[in-house]
Amino acid sequence: MFACTEPDKRPARITIKLDPLHGQLLRSPHASVQPGDHMNKDHGNPVTLSQETSEDEVLAWIDESYEWVVRNLSRADRRSLGL
Repeated sequence: MFACTEPDKRPARITIKLDPLHGQLLRSPHASVQPGDHMNKDHGNPVTLSQETSEDEVLAWIDESYEWVVRNLSRADRRSLGL
């Protein structure tokens, strides 16, 4: 899993899985990015969707999350998914 949402939660939030160091680096300039709570605490990064972060930034983080998870799959798993 590379991301999850809580559709009924307000304000809206998405938790994305990132390399731990990059997640920590995002927290300093972005108050909307918090340390993980539901996912793995090292990899999960809840992002509150607000005007503080642009849509482009959030979409880039989602893409990065997907790519990071795929990169860390076993070769057999990537092959079985056709990647």
